[in-house]
Amino acid sequence: MTSPRPPFLRILAAVFLAQVLIIAATAAYMLSYSNLIAPGQGQAFYLDHVRVAAPLISIVAGAAIFYVLAFWLGRASIEHRMASALLFWLGFVLLATAITIIVDGLRGLADAAPILIASHIVKLAAAFFGARATIGAHSIAS
Repeated sequence: MTSPRPPFLRILAAVFLAQVLIIAATAAYMLSYSNLIAPGQGQAFYLDHVRVAAPLISIVAGAAIFYVLAFWLGRASIEHRMASALLFWLGFVLLATAITIIVDGLRGLADAAPILIASHIVKLAAAFFGARATIGAHSIAS
């Protein structure tokens, strides 16, 4: 039996999981960078570097994460795969924007707007292609 609406709890879980995985990817990169690429620097050096690197990591890792999670959402609800992908992306944009405002304020959001917009466009495309990849697949919810 098909559900009359997208799986909202699964979408919410995907939003938070995507945020956690992107943070984990950034932490893994910084751990590698500080131990293998540029060891022995001061804390301020690494904090400056992560401010530059984190948005780029978010784009690269975020594309893969969004593809996989949108595919997972699409498999859970074949009939609503595109709506699920769009709601997943929209939920992430809202969460990421709220976190950016809390951490950096509105000025920080405005300063980071170009890279954030690029990042969110890439994530939307990845979510679309992930959901689209479920065409012809059987729902895991059935």
